[in-house]
Amino acid sequence: MNWLLYAVASPALYSLTNYIDKFLVEKRIKNPLLVPIFGGLTTLILGILIFIIKNFPILPLLQAILILISGIFLFLYLIPYFKALSTEETSRVVPLFQMSSVLVLIMSSLFLRETLSLKQLFGFLFILIGGFAISAETPDLKIFIPRKSFWLMMLSAMLWSFTVIIFKFIVTSNDFWTTLAYESLGVGLASFIALIFQWRQFSTFITSSFKGDIIILFTVNELLSEVAQFAYSLALFLAPAPLVSVIGGTQPFFVLLFGIILSLFFPHLIEENIEKKTLFLKLLFIFLIFFGVIFIYL
Repeated sequence: MNWLLYAVASPALYSLTNYIDKFLVEKRIKNPLLVPIFGGLTTLILGILIFIIKNFPILPLLQAILILISGIFLFLYLIPYFKALSTEETSRVVPLFQMSSVLVLIMSSLFLRETLSLKQLFGFLFILIGGFAISAETPDLKIFIPRKSFWLMMLSAMLWSFTVIIFKFIVTSNDFWTTLAYESLGVGLASFIALIFQWRQFSTFITSSFKGDIIILFTVNELLSEVAQFAYSLALFLAPAPLVSVIGGTQPFFVLLFGIILSLFFPHLIEENIEKKTLFLKLLFIFLIFFGVIFIYL
């Protein structure tokens, strides 16, 4: 059951990075795009190191292109995520990412011609209702009028879903580390392209603001992100994707737990609405989303 440890570690660690991300974009960095650029460059270094250790492995051309595209999507999904995070509470934004479970199966149905069961359709319904509800400020009929953060997270979830499908497709016929190295290069390529367009703001930030606590936060955040992504990829390699996806569905619970802890003990850093009524509703909608994930994958 080693895969279970990796599968649980991933959402727990990602939940910690969610709050570091929130702190960075809310209190330290005006341009949210700079955060994934830093992360992408770090991932590129990791990919290069793996390539050197693995003695520069070569994938078939089509597979290499696909996994590089997967890496590009792995960078791009962060852009709408950070934009959503800059406008909403973390515990309202992150649960919306579970829409990726819905999108993975829709893509499988469209491109792989897999049949959707009645149970999976019920799962879709639970996730959609839970997603609409948790993204709303108040639980009334207005929850069915999507806010901007909802659409941003739908785009983020869609891009992530592509990475899951492509990675699983490639890794089943190749070495795990080789696949991870190519995907990391894709992330790095996307980061360099973004860096070209954001060079002026990037250089200004480096020269004026990239000091002390920011360096520590970036370092810790990237280490946690890399370990979380590694754990998820390794779990995906060791176990069926549906089981890994269900365990990944626990991330909103971790986010809510960490949000309560941070708001109680470090309100000057992160402040979430932790009134009893609000917490109860958030937990209720998170359970609804999680049950949707279970219905879809089990």
